Amino acid sequence: LEVIEDLVAWQQPNIIPIWHFFSGGTWEDGRLVTPEERGVRHNYLALLASDRSVQVREALLHMLVDWLTKLTDRWDHEARLLPYLLNGLTDEIPHLREVAWEAMERLGATHEEERENNDRDKQELRDFREYGHKAPAELNASERWETLGHEPPFTRRPRLGARMVVRNNFRRLIPTLVREMNEWQENTRTRAAQLVYYLTLYCEHWCTAEVVSMVQAFIKCATRCLEDIAAGDPAARTLLSQVLRC
Repeated sequence: LEVIEDLVAWQQPNIIPIWHFFSGGTWEDGRLVTPEERGVRHNYLALLASDRSVQVREALLHMLVDWLTKLTDRWDHEARLLPYLLNGLTDEIPHLREVAWEAMERLGATHEEERENNDRDKQELRDFREYGHKAPAELNASERWETLGHEPPFTRRPRLGARMVVRNNFRRLIPTLVREMNEWQENTRTRAAQLVYYLTLYCEHWCTAEVVSMVQAFIKCATRCLEDIAAGDPAARTLLSQVLRC
């Protein structure tokens, strides 16, 4: 558990290390440790996810799906590891987007199998299969996938388990993404808008709980794109089309 927390530089949001309050340092293990002696924590998974080497990024995706499907305590790590797997869907290399898609399908299959082995979760999955597909919203989603074409790798509807995994983590992911849609870096805004679009494809009608914050971010981002287009920025057109697609 601690190894993965170190890899993503995670710390509890409501806890501040005591050494932050003492500029002169604190006593640890019988000696004075100053702030200058403490190493900077790095998010190693983020560094690997943005590595220039295609082979490194592909190996990271394979490693993440192995951890999310094989680790004994994988459910404790899902919220920390899933964002890096989903990030692969926005990779500039089409092959890596396909790898990320297949990894999500594999994770979804594991999710379905494990929920079927759990008495409490088995009922939720059974009800969704037996009654969810007959609901108007579910029928509408199925018809959209049959009639509307989406860009690769979303050439077919994600399996049920993959949609449930994203749905369960959507509330944790969307606040950061909509904030990054209005960052100053162009690449960050574009990839955030693209990932929001992909997450809505996974969540379908389940994303309505967060629609207010999403629409506010879309309006702000679209307004900024129109100003950039008027100023002659060609990249703003691509970002605007991505936002409107959401």
